[in-house]
Amino acid sequence: MIYLDNAATSYPKPRAVLDKMYYAMSQIGASVGRSAYKSAVVAANEVYDTRERAASLFGISKAENIIFTQNATCALNILIKGACSFGDHVVCSDREHNSVLRPLQALSDGSVISYSIAAVDPYNDEKTVASFLSALRKNTRMVICTHVSNVTGLILPIKKLGLMCRERGIAFAVDASQSAGLLDINMTRDNIDYLCCPGHKGLYGPQGTGILAIGDDAPAPKPLTFGGTGTNSSQLIQPDFLPEALESGTLNVSGIIALGAGIDFVQKNMAKNREKEKILRKRIIRALAESERVKLFESDANAASIVAFTLKDEDIGVTASRLAERDICIRSGLHCAPLAHKAIGSDGCNRISLGAFNTRGQVDAAVKAILDRR
Repeated sequence: MIYLDNAATSYPKPRAVLDKMYYAMSQIGASVGRSAYKSAVVAANEVYDTRERAASLFGISKAENIIFTQNATCALNILIKGACSFGDHVVCSDREHNSVLRPLQALSDGSVISYSIAAVDPYNDEKTVASFLSALRKNTRMVICTHVSNVTGLILPIKKLGLMCRERGIAFAVDASQSAGLLDINMTRDNIDYLCCPGHKGLYGPQGTGILAIGDDAPAPKPLTFGGTGTNSSQLIQPDFLPEALESGTLNVSGIIALGAGIDFVQKNMAKNREKEKILRKRIIRALAESERVKLFESDANAASIVAFTLKDEDIGVTASRLAERDICIRSGLHCAPLAHKAIGSDGCNRISLGAFNTRGQVDAAVKAILDRR
């Protein structure tokens, strides 16, 4: 199999992640914060170690501000629904995933908040920032922005947007679903108050893991779910301290422990992986651009490890199915980001998304298969 769908979930995983998952499932087995016997203490220590790794990766000092979630969508819902209040206004970009757009729309439909969409200029960061600036209102509570488009890989200017927000006292949130583990992110340096990401993509952890990282000085969102935390059990109100305030119920202990190994992998290899994926992306684009049959989207913009394309003489679903018959895995469609497709003038496209374990031989074989006629 040639796996080129890493923007959906990374595969394969580093061996250390598999080993940690097996270790947690076979040797620990206990829950966190529920008991004091040996394996429960080991579980708590291992989970806390992953918190510390994530805090270090994202440039915050408080490990308790790392909240473990089911995925990035869950993290974004906790943030958007928990940090926004009645009458607030939110600004997002026109490259957002539905995990941002749908919670905003739901709150808007309920007349809780209003929101505006800022247009992104893929070739001029200053124009992008100006677009966000023009969308701000007196009641703007938060700006939320994807770091990397999951459709084209376009990298948005989060440092400039973070500074814009900090200067105006507006909370800044980043959806790092396609950038965490691939691009350098420091929440303190970049003026990011909240960061949401999955554990199973660029952090190379297992599915069923995600993170909401809260900046050292940012207020915690209100809880989205309430329940058992193992603390203050005599009270019927949710604890008001982190991480328990936002982590009701049994944690995915084995997944979180394995995620710690994934974070360790990217901390040691981030620069090398990023450079390798840049080279492979350029190789794919160069080869596809030679064919008049291919339409590329934002291929010459500042982008991460994604190539978006269509064949002018073939439906995108046919292309993806034809490659699947050769055991080459790509994704076709709207990628849960309809506004991003509208922005690039697409009704849907094919997406190649690279990972740390892809090779030159794999991408060459994929390009050959794409360009082959039946």
